[in-house]
Amino acid sequence: MAQVKINSLEELSKYSDRLPLDVYEDITKRVGDWVLSGGNTDGPYVKQQLRYAENYLNFTSLDRSSGKKIIVLVGASGSGKTTLAKYLEEKHGIPRLVTTTTRQPREGEVYGVDYHFVTVTEFQRLEKVEYNIYNNNFYGLTKREVDDKLMAHDVVCVVLEVNGLKALKKFYPNEVLSVCLEVSLDDMYQRMKQRGDSLEAIAERITSAILNGEFDYKEHCDFAIPTTTLEATKQELDRILSSIHK
Repeated sequence: MAQVKINSLEELSKYSDRLPLDVYEDITKRVGDWVLSGGNTDGPYVKQQLRYAENYLNFTSLDRSSGKKIIVLVGASGSGKTTLAKYLEEKHGIPRLVTTTTRQPREGEVYGVDYHFVTVTEFQRLEKVEYNIYNNNFYGLTKREVDDKLMAHDVVCVVLEVNGLKALKKFYPNEVLSVCLEVSLDDMYQRMKQRGDSLEAIAERITSAILNGEFDYKEHCDFAIPTTTLEATKQELDRILSSIHK
C-alpha cells in the first residue's frame, strides 16, 4: 500500500473518514487553537500535526496481527530517550528491554534491571538482535530478552540507535513502533552541559551525531516528536500510544 503524504490542511480533510473521529478532532482542535493564538497555517506546528496524521495512517495500515508492540525510542544525545523510557514504565507500566553487556557493573547497578552482565565468552554464545562495541566492551540486545518480555507483556520499549532499529525490524517487522525524538543542535548542547558532560565530550558527541546523521533519524521512524519541553514531549508520546489501542 502506498504511503500517505499530507502536505496541507486541505489534504488532511480528505482523510477525515480514515482517521478515528477523536484523532481527527484532536488534530483540528490543536491546529485551531494554534491559529487563534496567532500561529501561521503553514508553520512548523501545523506541519507537525499533519505529519502526525500521516504517520498515524501509515502505521495503522500495516499488518500488526501479533498484537504485541515494541516501542523503539531513537534520537541524538540529549533528546530524552532514557527519561522517556522511564516515563513509559512509570506511567504506563511498559517495561524496558534490558541490554546485555560485558563491562563490569558500576556501583548501584542491578543485574537484570540496568544491564545483564556477562563475560565475553557468554556474550559470544548469545543470539543477538543487534550489538555494538563501546570502550572495548560489548553491548547488545538478545533475542531471548525480547521474546521473554513479549511473552509476559503486550507492549515493551527499548532505546536504540538507528542501526539497532533496523536490525530489530528484521526480527520483528510487525511489532516495532519507532519514535524519533527530535532535538536541535543547540538544545543537544545545552542538555548535555546541564547533565554535567565535559565540553570535550560534548564536542565529540555533537560531531559524531552530525557525521552519523542522527538529526535525520526521523526518516527511519513511524513517528517523530520535537522535544521542545519534557511535558509537551510526554503528551505527544501519549498520543502515539493511543494509536496502539485503536
